[in-house]
Amino acid sequence: MLSKRSSIYFPHPLAPHQVSVKTSSLFNKKPASEDLERKAEVEWNEKLQGNPHLFNGSKFRLAGWQVRKGDLIVNTPDMVIAIADQDNNMELELSIGLTNYKENQTTNLGKHSEEVAAYGREKYNDPQACMAEVIAHAGVLVTSDHYGLIQLRSHLVCELPGMWHFIGGHAEPGDMGIRTGDELERTGSEAVVREIYHSLVREVREEVNVAEEMVSPPLLLGILTNEQTSYKPELHFVMFTKLTAQQISDIYHSDGFSDIESVDVGFWKVADFDLTGKQSFDIHQFMDGVDEVVSVDVDDLTHSSAMLVHGVQTILRYNPNLFSLPSVV
Repeated sequence: MLSKRSSIYFPHPLAPHQVSVKTSSLFNKKPASEDLERKAEVEWNEKLQGNPHLFNGSKFRLAGWQVRKGDLIVNTPDMVIAIADQDNNMELELSIGLTNYKENQTTNLGKHSEEVAAYGREKYNDPQACMAEVIAHAGVLVTSDHYGLIQLRSHLVCELPGMWHFIGGHAEPGDMGIRTGDELERTGSEAVVREIYHSLVREVREEVNVAEEMVSPPLLLGILTNEQTSYKPELHFVMFTKLTAQQISDIYHSDGFSDIESVDVGFWKVADFDLTGKQSFDIHQFMDGVDEVVSVDVDDLTHSSAMLVHGVQTILRYNPNLFSLPSVV
């Protein structure tokens, strides 16, 4: 039986026209107990004091998903594979409300997350009811020479400092002028889907210095519920570029560019996307025309990125041509 904690992957990744959104304030986070809300306020103030770069802002909240057209295969109790139906149709609907980064930091990522889940289970029969469930995203940018871009995160960031991670972040309802539930409900499904997809391309520009027109429109690989962050949902994507790994490295390291989110980039051969039984994996770093191979401990890779690789391996069993999709940039 499926639950909100089930992950789903699509062997044939979904374009924006295959995804729709249903919005409602009913999909917002439910209130926790007064004691838990007080603890959240204290924790948020502590985090603000500890990180001057931290700020609050509105975020999309994923309350659930439903495959409207297509067939489901239960690969494991925690992972579902969705394939097209007999008429080659595949459509996904997301149920979306509003939350904010403060709620994200004090529920899914908070030190009282287990208490929050227990309260949600008791009060609402749903352990995720009082969680922020912020929609995060991460994507593999595949170069023309078949490497996947990966970043070494800065120690200035609040989440996952010093870890290797595929490029990602959050869609930003504030950039669409959405700050209230009423504004969200007045916004059309197509516009919300566009922001969810395009915000990842924006991350590539802001964090790697690659122009948006050099990146193909993202395709949705799946939705991971990350047990290490109290099942916070993460949308996983694949993107393509005509640039080579060397060219992206040169652009990232060019004079005048700096990014607070990361301190370095590397490139992982997509043919080597397999962590089964491994304690480390190799990335390539291209500097001044030299290809330096660096061994990275699996423990230094974020759990989200490791699960993205695991999802890719699952997809490849159903669609061996995943990374043969033509670049459209």
